[in-house]
Amino acid sequence: KSLELLTELADQLPDQVTIYLRGCPSLLGESALQQVIEKRRNMIFDGEYVAPDDFPEIYSRVHFNWCGDFSDGDNSLWLLPNRIYEGGYFGIPAIAIEGYETGRVVKQRSLGATIDVPYVDSLKTFLLNLNPEQYRAMRKGIETQPRENFVGIEDLDCLLTSLSNKP
Repeated sequence: KSLELLTELADQLPDQVTIYLRGCPSLLGESALQQVIEKRRNMIFDGEYVAPDDFPEIYSRVHFNWCGDFSDGDNSLWLLPNRIYEGGYFGIPAIAIEGYETGRVVKQRSLGATIDVPYVDSLKTFLLNLNPEQYRAMRKGIETQPRENFVGIEDLDCLLTSLSNKP
């Protein structure tokens, strides 16, 4: 459903948005995804990535981080995808779904924006009404948050301490 939504947005705003996708197209399959991408000059699929090595390059190419998930069952309603932390670490605003746990966290922590049904219309309205000052303020609000909101510093400290005690 995410791909359908983003494809519809790309079709409605061909000169205003570029949809940049990375990852493993496991549910759809790469050939089916390529068929969707090839029909649109404003959609790019750059394949799988190596986490966290590729994150700086990935997040330097985008203005927003899609955090919508529409998997079958209740999993989508309560999950918190790593993307909200990864994107937040790089100061990239998330776009999440209203009424889902991800949307609640994005709102509560000021990590971006939420959209509601009808999703494409809601996303399109948000993007078309957003001005540069609002976007900069959104980014600044994320970039000034404590690093600990995005990275488990205490785990890293424990690991580094244990490694430094090794002969």
